[in-house]
Amino acid sequence: CGSEFNLRVCTTCGHVGCCESQKGHNTAHAKAAGHPVIKSLPMGEGHFTWCYECNSYD
Repeated sequence: CGSEFNLRVCTTCGHVGCCESQKGHNTAHAKAAGHPVIKSLPMGEGHFTWCYECNSYD
């Protein structure tokens, strides 16, 4: 979508998409592909892991 901020990476396949506060492409990928776990980008301070299936931070 061209977003350069608030990106998330799928831990299963490496797909990079924008977050829910943008266009939600990573949420759509998680549902369509069945890949529930993402990590925030860039990695570093404030980095997190999220599980859509568990609806919680890992």
